[in-house]
Amino acid sequence: MKHPSDQIRLTPAAEAARQKRLADEAEALRANLRRRKAQARARTTMETTSDRQDLSDSGTTTPASPIIPETP
Repeated sequence: MKHPSDQIRLTPAAEAARQKRLADEAEALRANLRRRKAQARARTTMETTSDRQDLSDSGTTTPASPIIPETP
């Protein structure tokens, strides 16, 4: 078992840099989550709008089928 004195210790400057990296990473993850949520909301809005247009145009009650590209 390692003793606490055997553990790697960072200088105050290195620890500050580490904390800044962690904070930057956390902010980047939050920004990514906000962007993904906005994309999901936009996608849901587009699907809902397109479904409503399909219903009003065709008079049917089935939602539009997704377009799946063919693979070569």
